[in-house]
Amino acid sequence: MRARPLTDLQCFGLLMVVGALAIPVLPNTGVLCPLRRFTGIPCPMCGSTTAVLHLAHAEPLAALAANPMGVLIAVCCVAAFLPAPWRHRVTARLAGWRAQVEPGVQLTMTVVVFASLWIYQLHRFAII
Repeated sequence: MRARPLTDLQCFGLLMVVGALAIPVLPNTGVLCPLRRFTGIPCPMCGSTTAVLHLAHAEPLAALAANPMGVLIAVCCVAAFLPAPWRHRVTARLAGWRAQVEPGVQLTMTVVVFASLWIYQLHRFAII
């Protein structure tokens, strides 16, 4: 039986696990987000690393407070390691839903989600 190569999402999930294990033992380098580091303004994804760390410590509410999208990404990365029949069933259903939504609506939904995340982060860091 040949080993199958990992998917991009599985590789990203493994990278998140390695990061969750390595960050606590590395020296504190300050803010990881380049936008926030140089401008003081958080990006829509700020707090994702913190969210993954909270999930690694079984603190889901703290993870959601840090960045809801970080939690969703972590869940997707874990789901990428489900057995193939389950994974294919889920991805087929998602592809079916995606096919029913026009590309312009998909783009609008993406913009709205990221704008909402950005407003959430600006509020979280007391910028607005």
